[in-house]
Amino acid sequence: MLTNLLVAFIVIVLALLLAFGEDWHRSHMPAAWKRRGAKFVTLHRAPPVLAAELPGENLVGARFVGADLHGSSFSFADLRGADLRGANLEAADLSHCDLRTANLAGADLTDADLTYADLRDATLDGATITGVKLRSTKTQGWQIDGLKCEYVFFALGDPLLRYPPDHDFADGEFKEELGGYAALVD
Repeated sequence: MLTNLLVAFIVIVLALLLAFGEDWHRSHMPAAWKRRGAKFVTLHRAPPVLAAELPGENLVGARFVGADLHGSSFSFADLRGADLRGANLEAADLSHCDLRTANLAGADLTDADLTYADLRDATLDGATITGVKLRSTKTQGWQIDGLKCEYVFFALGDPLLRYPPDHDFADGEFKEELGGYAALVD
C-alpha cells in the first residue's frame, strides 16, 4: 500500500516537472520538503495542489504566483517578501504568519485566518479578503487599493463577530473605515 502511494507520488512529481519545466525548481524549497526528498519550489502558474501543510516553515521570498493553495496551513510560517500574487489562499491558515513586504496582489484570501498575522508593508492591491478572521493583525503600511471585502470576522472569542454586523461593505468602504489602523483588533 505504502509502496503504491510512493510510486503514485513520484509519477505525479515527474509529470509536473515535465509539464512545467523551468517554472519548477529547487531554489526556494522549504526545509521540511528537502528533508522528505521533495523536488519542488517555485509554484508559478501551477495546477491545483492538495492543501499544503507548512506550519512554521521559513518561506522567505518564496514564489507562489497563481498557485492554488486553498485550505493550506502556513501557521507561524515566515513568508516575508513572498510572492503570492493571484494565489488562491481561500480558507488558508495564515495565523501568526510574518507576511511583511509580501505581495498578495490579486490573491483570494476569502475565509482565511489572519489572526496575529503581520501584514506590515504587504501589498494586497486587488486582493479579496471577504470573511477573513482578524485579531491583532498588524497592518501598518499595507497597500490595499482595490481591495475586495464584503465583511470580516473579528476573532474576539466564540462565536466570531461579523463586521459590519448588519450589512456588507460597499466598494472602498473597508479601506476607508479600517485601512488606516496600524493593527486590527488589538
